[in-house]
Amino acid sequence: MAIHAGVNRARQFALLMSPKCGTRTLNRWFESTIVEAERTPQWDQRRLGERIRDHTVEAKRLADPEFSDFLVIFAVRDPHRRMVSAYLDVVVGRPEEWGQADGAGNVRLDGVSFRTFIETVARLHSEGVMLQHHLQPQVVNVPAGRVDRHILTERLEEELAALSTELGIDHSQLGWRGRTRYVDDPNDGGQLVADLPAAAHSGRIAPRPRRFYDRALYDLVSEVYPDDAALYRSIPAAWPLEIART
Repeated sequence: MAIHAGVNRARQFALLMSPKCGTRTLNRWFESTIVEAERTPQWDQRRLGERIRDHTVEAKRLADPEFSDFLVIFAVRDPHRRMVSAYLDVVVGRPEEWGQADGAGNVRLDGVSFRTFIETVARLHSEGVMLQHHLQPQVVNVPAGRVDRHILTERLEEELAALSTELGIDHSQLGWRGRTRYVDDPNDGGQLVADLPAAAHSGRIAPRPRRFYDRALYDLVSEVYPDDAALYRSIPAAWPLEIART
């Protein structure tokens, strides 16, 4: 699903989620906030996405008067880290399901290197072609001026713990805790892996995000996702991915 919002009507808040920004963890946390009175009789028999579907709306719907009094929270991620995550998912991990760059499925990404992946995305963007939803900007269709608070994917566990406390939810009892902390190893100074084929990353442990970038690729992502980059850098606690490669 493209960017969407989990809407908790009982607690009067909405959580905006973009693909490759911790959505699995965010969905699990959001599900935990749904009070028993809102759960359907077959709640536990359905998959996570199906269980919360009745509590999900398109991002643009948050401009409707129905949600004018809701606290709107937007989970955002550094766009350079996000594109590494997207590559490892749609090209390396699930190419049969998501291995296309465009929304129409005409441009395949089978087996390509990270460099080819980014260059393909940039070319389609420059041609005005709609990208598939994992690759669209995080801010697409988010109503202007409607976000009350931003939380960082890179520190999601801490952010959601604070939200739980603020919303009166017993954080210690929630079963949403994610497996990934989305942080870099500051001592990881390995070789550039941008030109390796997808098959080289098929193991369980992927190289750290900075190893995918030289300056040209870094700047290209910044050019394709300028609004995402500007939003992320505007958040006081953010730490954008930095590289030293020339």
